[in-house]
Amino acid sequence: MYFQDLSVDLNDILLLLNTPSSQRPPIAIRTLQNLTRNIPFFKQLISDYEERAHIECCMYLKHLFLEKNSIVCRAGDVGEHFYIILHGNVKIVAPDEGGRKFSECTILMAGCAFGEYALLKNCPRSATVVCVDDSHFAVLSKKDFLRILGTFTNRKLDEIARFLKSLPLFAGWGLNSLARLGYFFRPIRFKRNQKVFSEGEPAEYVYIIKKGEVEINKEIIVKSPSQIVIGNHGRPLPSVKKNQLHTRGRISIVGFGEIIGDDDVLNGEYYTKTCRCYSSTAEMLQISSFEFKKRIRSEESLSILAEKNAFRNQHQDFAVSIIQLIQSPSGRTMRTKTSQEQKFISDIKALNPWNSSMKTIKSTFPGVALSHRPSFSLSSPIYKEKILSQKFGDTAKF
Repeated sequence: MYFQDLSVDLNDILLLLNTPSSQRPPIAIRTLQNLTRNIPFFKQLISDYEERAHIECCMYLKHLFLEKNSIVCRAGDVGEHFYIILHGNVKIVAPDEGGRKFSECTILMAGCAFGEYALLKNCPRSATVVCVDDSHFAVLSKKDFLRILGTFTNRKLDEIARFLKSLPLFAGWGLNSLARLGYFFRPIRFKRNQKVFSEGEPAEYVYIIKKGEVEINKEIIVKSPSQIVIGNHGRPLPSVKKNQLHTRGRISIVGFGEIIGDDDVLNGEYYTKTCRCYSSTAEMLQISSFEFKKRIRSEESLSILAEKNAFRNQHQDFAVSIIQLIQSPSGRTMRTKTSQEQKFISDIKALNPWNSSMKTIKSTFPGVALSHRPSFSLSSPIYKEKILSQKFGDTAKF
């Protein structure tokens, strides 16, 4: 769990949160601030906004515990609280357009927050939230949330809307529509070589790169040759290796504004490639596959996605073919020898007593086929020295 990884005692936080706000001394607020500093929500709040907002949250946050399968809030209810998950997981279940069928959108883990959109826009809840485990929450009332975090959250949504507006996919959208869409995106950061998703995993999210670069790689199957040739004069032999070799090749590096994972989400159930952070750090916006398919469905947007994916797939298929060509093992091909090389070999063979005896045996017994070979090398320096001495005299030495 989150607090086990950080060696922070959850009970200490719960004890302070259960103390009434009016009775929390400054030392308790500072202690709570230090204990919650590394929770992802507060870590981003401090980084993007200011320390004062975190301090004020620690003054007014309260504790809420709900058992497994309990409903935190229902779709259509009036929003009254903002929730930060301290322990446990919750699932977001959203209705379809008719409001009859509910589908699971995503699962939020410890350190995530939810519930701000209904408070900011003064509108009903858009989804139902259910506890997957026994869960502990830090909760802010609507009044305290709007006073402390309202400006920060609105600014964050506006920033996401402006960023999305700069992308070709969302160029035709209005800022208000993008602000509503921005609520479904979650900022997420990665470090170098950290995996974003792996080939073969369920395609659950789509990512848009805000900062940094990521590497796209794929498992590539390379066919082995059916036969090999040993030596320049060897005969073809069946290959004892497997008919296929599996290798992993880098097919592209993408950066700012690129959308990754969308093709797999729209056309299949699993990721067909692996994505890792290539730069020292990378910042992305993550949206669940359910919300992506639900929100991105206009003909113009789908047409832009189809055109982009067609071009990208063409480039990646070309990269795969190049990797297969480079990595493909091939049998050794025989090279035609020059006349000078052939004469040199003939001169060496002429000095070999085995070859002389073979000629005598073959001329005497033409039907006899001998399979023995000499036990010494014809490329021995002794024979080379004799040939060179015949050509250039005794001065030719190695």
